[in-house]
Amino acid sequence: MPIAKRLCEFLVETKFQDIPKKTVEFTKQLGLKTVAGMLNGSRRPAGRRIAGFIKDQGGPSEASVIGSGFKSSVENASFANGIFAHACELEDDQFPSATSDILIFPILFPLAEKLRSPGRQLIEAAALSMEVMNRVGMYSLAHTGIADLSFYGIIGSAAAAGKMLGLTPTQLYSAFGIALGRASGFLVNFGTDAHYLESAMAGRDGYLAALFAKKGMTGNGDLEKWMTGLFGTQKPPFEKVVENLGKPR
Repeated sequence: MPIAKRLCEFLVETKFQDIPKKTVEFTKQLGLKTVAGMLNGSRRPAGRRIAGFIKDQGGPSEASVIGSGFKSSVENASFANGIFAHACELEDDQFPSATSDILIFPILFPLAEKLRSPGRQLIEAAALSMEVMNRVGMYSLAHTGIADLSFYGIIGSAAAAGKMLGLTPTQLYSAFGIALGRASGFLVNFGTDAHYLESAMAGRDGYLAALFAKKGMTGNGDLEKWMTGLFGTQKPPFEKVVENLGKPR
């Protein structure tokens, strides 16, 4: 079975009660740490600039822009929160491979606020999407000059939003395909605000990919072809991506 379809089935079939207690506790702590980072980042120069930009846009008051005293759309709140989370440089992004809290929680909190989702649903979506992102991000892109975080992060964000929105495996596969077309980020931007923008846009676009898929838009989530194109002759052993999926490594 193609790895994307296996990952999509894993996302749909796995429930909160299937997640080990220690993973639930770790996810809670990671979420709280990310909130602290977003609050800190909202006071940084990049955070203040983006908060001002988002506030000027107006729009529906669906979700909180953390640390800023106003609400905006889920899309805009996710984007701003993503900037805040990265601007403080407190992200955890290697456990053990390319996974990051700053691509997951900034979109889940606004979405959960709009949907009035219970906490266990948010934890479920966070834990499972980070497992998916971790699996897809097992192999470093550093030798290509591509920033791992935003490339793999958009898959994790699509998985997180898709789980929260109740997508089917087929819809999730389309969400992955839509997300792949938006993946971007380059190591040359390290040390600039563009580095924060890359990850925040990846998170926002992952959310939009899931939303579009829920509305019936389609995409080709062929992760094997995507990763082969990224790595060329150095393509990874794809079977490792789904080996013992959901089990401790």
